Amino acid sequence: MDITNEPFSYKTLLLITELSIKEREGVQTMFMEFLYFPQDKSEYIPALITLAIFILGAIVTLYLFYRKSKKDEAYFAEKYEIKEQKEKHKP
Repeated sequence: MDITNEPFSYKTLLLITELSIKEREGVQTMFMEFLYFPQDKSEYIPALITLAIFILGAIVTLYLFYRKSKKDEAYFAEKYEIKEQKEKHKP
């Protein structure tokens, strides 16, 4: 069986692959123009600073939720006297 006569053969696939690979600034890409890996690694610094700010903001937000939750739990227990009810029902 001769695969060269098929409409989408292995040779055709190789040709398409070779045509789709471009040389851009020494980096080979294959239909991935949305990916950008800079040669100058100092371009990562603003992204790392932004990431650190968002992680710090997430940690602070979680801490505030935790603190508010503890306050609400204490208020709820005081308002409905949950601790006293538990003590009354103990045998």
